[in-house]
Amino acid sequence: MAVIHNLIIVPALKIDDGTPGAPWFLTGWARTTSAHASLPRTTAWAGTTAGQVVCSRALGLTAGRYCVFSVSIRAIAPQTGTLGIDWRASGGGFLSSTSGAGSDHGVINMTASSTQRFAIIGQVPASGVRADPVINGMDAGGAQVTASMLTEHATLAEAEDALESAILDGGYADGDSPGGTWDGADGESTSTIVRDPDGSGVAELGALVGTGLGVRTSNDAHGVAVFGALFASSGLIPTAQYDRERGRIRVSAAGLAANVVRVVVYSRPLGTRRWTVVRGGKVTVTAGAMARPVDDYEYRAGGGMEYRIDALSNLEGQPEDVVQTAIVSVSDTEARTWLKFIPAPWTNIPVELVVDDWELSRDARSTVHEVSGQSPPIVVSDVHTSTRTAVRFKTGTDEALAKLRHALGQGAPAYLQVPDAVPLPTMYVSVGKFVSRRWGGRESRKYVTTVDIVEVAAPPPSVVPGTITYGALSGLYATYGELDGVFSTYGELAG
Repeated sequence: MAVIHNLIIVPALKIDDGTPGAPWFLTGWARTTSAHASLPRTTAWAGTTAGQVVCSRALGLTAGRYCVFSVSIRAIAPQTGTLGIDWRASGGGFLSSTSGAGSDHGVINMTASSTQRFAIIGQVPASGVRADPVINGMDAGGAQVTASMLTEHATLAEAEDALESAILDGGYADGDSPGGTWDGADGESTSTIVRDPDGSGVAELGALVGTGLGVRTSNDAHGVAVFGALFASSGLIPTAQYDRERGRIRVSAAGLAANVVRVVVYSRPLGTRRWTVVRGGKVTVTAGAMARPVDDYEYRAGGGMEYRIDALSNLEGQPEDVVQTAIVSVSDTEARTWLKFIPAPWTNIPVELVVDDWELSRDARSTVHEVSGQSPPIVVSDVHTSTRTAVRFKTGTDEALAKLRHALGQGAPAYLQVPDAVPLPTMYVSVGKFVSRRWGGRESRKYVTTVDIVEVAAPPPSVVPGTITYGALSGLYATYGELDGVFSTYGELAG
């Protein structure tokens, strides 16, 4: 069970009765009751003039504690700026400020017609009892601001965890949220929100252990699948299974509440704090279960992973309403090197990397200009190129070599996934020239393939694993007999 205290008095402009110190402020702006549907609430502070938006204040703070301020912004026109917190003493005297400049989530840089949630962490100074959250540098052209939240935490680590939750879809909470109550007047007071993993109350039955594909306990294709805790009050059953044959972690959930229409699946390596949406992690719900499993191919190799499943009752683009949340983990993903192709996962291939030596290079892009009559030249500077290197893969049969060369030659950007224990970074790469040579004697069927690679940007989230086609199958298997030797059922093939 998690308890959230939102210490902001009028967090989402539900009321506008001129309460001293409570109303939001920026000359030329006013309360609207028709905020954009992408915002968490239908009421917001809206305007088109440039300046500093002053949000409703937070009271009753404790000196030395860490506060997380978060807020949602809908940019009508492009917006740039920073979040901030002005700290004040009991009499209202100004003490100091915290700025979001340079932080990961406190800098605003929005395109027109976009919505985003921002957050910063600040420590309450000595004598500080009040916070005035602000948004500095709002641009003219139009924006809507709402759903401000300020929570207080004993340690920086707790605040960092809270920040990662506050910026997510469904991260905002006040007295009108599920499990929430207003501590005083409705809409114009602090609020307390009680969130259980399933939204109503949880009885954790502990971890179930079953047989099948899952956490590695040996070097064969089978092991143990750890399903995590059952959330018994609603029958919610989340699962996460490691599949070493395909190099993926498959996440699914059943027993979802009747009003859940979709889920969002997040991931993070065990021991870290930041959640990110899994590629293809937004899934509709049918009959209380995810319409399809979510396959994570970009997990951290050789370490554990944790997955959070947020179940929502609203459609995409509407104010977020998280009904249930479940967390499930895989403790071991096997220290194995993979060459993966995000749009075509059926061509993913485990590889044996030769790691005796290599070099990582980045070419310069600066230009030096000699100037007549002047000894020192002038330089036009630019960042260096991305990493370039050559990697070597070892294969032990003609069939393995053919499969590797086919995968390399398909012309798709690749994901070279390397375990933490190997001193080569995991990279998204473009495959260049590759050369295979035989070694070990005249009759040897051992080969080393040298591949030139260039590090590239990760594919955008819109690029998701596709399903295999008969055309792709014909390029991989010459006959149905060969196909039958790999897959036992059409269901297995489709998975």
